[in-house]
Amino acid sequence: MASLASHQNGYAMRQTGSSRADGHGVGIDVDRTLGNAGVIGLWEYRIDEELVYSDAAMAVFYGVDPELARSGVPPCQFRRAIYAADLDAAVAALKFAISSGSDYVVRYRVLQRNGTLRLIEVRGRPKIKKGRTVSVTGVNTDVTEQVDRMASPLHQLGHVCVEAVSLAKALNDSDLRLFAGMLAIQVGTNLGQDLMKNVEGSG
Repeated sequence: MASLASHQNGYAMRQTGSSRADGHGVGIDVDRTLGNAGVIGLWEYRIDEELVYSDAAMAVFYGVDPELARSGVPPCQFRRAIYAADLDAAVAALKFAISSGSDYVVRYRVLQRNGTLRLIEVRGRPKIKKGRTVSVTGVNTDVTEQVDRMASPLHQLGHVCVEAVSLAKALNDSDLRLFAGMLAIQVGTNLGQDLMKNVEGSG
């Protein structure tokens, strides 16, 4: 696995907001693209050193000094931003990944300086040498809006429609199947329009 430094070489454009060419003469705004995808930043936990290294974007999000994060800080400096009720589960998942060598995948809430909570999805992969985990490197993504959209009344109605269509088929009632299908189509159309609004709003 590549070190954080090698990841940051390809990620450095995010810090400056610059673009790169995609081979077809079209500029790609890396910062904007990653931001729209909810990517917060990259990190590496070096176990023997007991230090976490991260890029500037990640550090700022967690309220850590970017310069210190670049040189490595104790995990507690990042963990203090994690919502108290989620901290034990996050730490337990990391310990399991280290001991088992499996991927580190967890969601937890991060408390922002303005008092709001953001739901973060963490995905990391252990680096193993001579049978033991020496580091975990990963990326954190803000999935707050994604989860909020899935919990919206419109999405909930979509799930109800799917179940209604299934039940209507089981009952072998053509009228119920027709009306359930029409409702499902309308809800699907509204969901598509809602998605396009979000895409246009982030553009």
